[in-house]
Amino acid sequence: MNHSRELEPDRAALATFVNAIFKHAGTEGFVSLRSFVENPNKTFRIQGVALSGGLDFLIDAAADDAYRAANAPHSVVFCPPLAVFTNKDRATERDLLKGLALSVECDKHPREALAKLETVLGKPTVIVRSGGAWTDPKTEQVHDKLHLHWRLAKPATGGGLLKLKQARDLAARIAGGDTSNTPVVHPIRWPGSWHRKGEAKLCKIEAASKGGA
Repeated sequence: MNHSRELEPDRAALATFVNAIFKHAGTEGFVSLRSFVENPNKTFRIQGVALSGGLDFLIDAAADDAYRAANAPHSVVFCPPLAVFTNKDRATERDLLKGLALSVECDKHPREALAKLETVLGKPTVIVRSGGAWTDPKTEQVHDKLHLHWRLAKPATGGGLLKLKQARDLAARIAGGDTSNTPVVHPIRWPGSWHRKGEAKLCKIEAASKGGA
């Protein structure tokens, strides 16, 4: 979709998100900043960012990539996995070093899904309005799709990565969420970037915890 003016990512939202989710990530390994053309589905840009550079450097890189995605000639989604990898080039489960969050994509009945999961997990570290919308077929009311993230007090490593994957699957099933997001390496849109399916819409943080584990 073409647009007449440049779309600027919300750097403050990106910074809030990175500081919340990567709080315990440490300085070892790489974050895989990934963007994909939505139709046809193909790679737009991949950049491995070393955590040794610090979170401010990661935020700068993320803001630059989110800008490139927002202003590409085709619809591009900026959606890095919320994980740390052993190398800068690949982001498969085999390359995982750390899993950072239990994340659930709530595309249907998002508010009910949030309420269900809060009774089990407590308040999410970050609640994100992804930019997508879901229409309730019974009421025809339109609701924002939500991405819910619970940061781990200690990143999952080794055998803990399988347990995190299983927990993500269980949480998605409890909430009626998108089970394609079960793998820890699954790409997910970051707040502060632009949702460009149809009219461009900013992906926003609805709520973010300032403390906690």
